[in-house]
Amino acid sequence: MNVRPIFPPGRFLLDSLRSDDGGEDSAHLISVHIQGSPQALDDLCGHWLLGHALVERTAEYAHFKLDELKIYTQLPYYLLSYGGKIRILEPEGLKSCMIDITASLLDHYQS
Repeated sequence: MNVRPIFPPGRFLLDSLRSDDGGEDSAHLISVHIQGSPQALDDLCGHWLLGHALVERTAEYAHFKLDELKIYTQLPYYLLSYGGKIRILEPEGLKSCMIDITASLLDHYQS
């Protein structure tokens, strides 16, 4: 009987989208500090992009480490869905990116 290894394409896709969270590549990761309601932070910590990047968690605070590209391209759009349930404490660049995106949305819907 010939046994072929099972190739999980979903796992491969998720692994390719995520940052390395350990090893020598971890030196380039940036800390993201978020304060929020426990339920919102539970959701964030369970998300495929953030769950593996969790460094520290309390009831109303979470610290993640992600690569810069994901912080400024994917993360802001995901965080928008939380509205006022979360507050980005750091990095300043992520807060600025969120301001730019929301200002652009405001301009779009006011015109």
